[in-house]
Amino acid sequence: MKSIKLLAFGNSYSVDALTYLKKIFESAGYEEIVIGHICDGGCNINQHWQNIDDTLECFHPAHADAIAMDGTAGCSITRNGVAESITGENIKERYTKTIQAEDWDFVSIQHGPKHVEQVDTYSYLGNLLDFIKENLKSDKTKFVFHMIWKYNDNIHPSNSSALQYEKILDIAKNTVLIHPELEILIPAVTFRQNLMSSYLTDVDIARDYGHMGLTLGRYALGLLWYTVLSGGSPEDVSYVATPNEVSEETKADFKERYNHVHLEITEKDLAVIREAIKNAIAKPFEITQSAYTE
Repeated sequence: MKSIKLLAFGNSYSVDALTYLKKIFESAGYEEIVIGHICDGGCNINQHWQNIDDTLECFHPAHADAIAMDGTAGCSITRNGVAESITGENIKERYTKTIQAEDWDFVSIQHGPKHVEQVDTYSYLGNLLDFIKENLKSDKTKFVFHMIWKYNDNIHPSNSSALQYEKILDIAKNTVLIHPELEILIPAVTFRQNLMSSYLTDVDIARDYGHMGLTLGRYALGLLWYTVLSGGSPEDVSYVATPNEVSEETKADFKERYNHVHLEITEKDLAVIREAIKNAIAKPFEITQSAYTE
């Protein structure tokens, strides 16, 4: 039986990555799909650690002045599509119970999109990794780093996309991946830049110049995760997300001006996505020009 058990530490960017992941793995022949998610909106690595260690000041964006707060992170596990919320008296207990709930194949870590180019916001990465290792049930769990892009990178002229991209790569290579536990890299920031070297623009793939679009963007990111974690090929996956799968509630939250709510993914779009995935995996620290420019 093909099985995957994945625990993701993240925020809204991991929500985007996980939205279609079950269906993607399912269509590639996986029968057991367990996805755990420790999600705190906008949360970076330091903030995840500060959620755990109540002796530290909490720098959560929404609660910048709070001390030793309980935290806002939601912890859940979805087993073959059936979701369960993990409860506890405090945030540390919820994190602990989620980590201990399964023999995870993978634990993914990602940063907060608003601080991804700020190296001082990664200073508790070692603490977070140690805490996770102390609570893992399996000694075969592999750690994954989801290398994301900066939120709203292309809106403000002061935030040059090229400048932030190079900063993100530098931090990944010299601050994050020096931790030997982090064996696997999901090069999402390079994948996104590869997509935008095609006829697809930021407006086409994203819903707000940061978060991925509700159909194409989320599906594309999920397919990247599948390819990296499975070691397979994007061609393994027969499933393609459709606009009909976006709920009315989600459509109400993200109005039509946010792209790819109502647009179908075409065969040519699929070719671009698959090309961008393969190029990002082959060259994770280098943008590869797409062959699909028109």
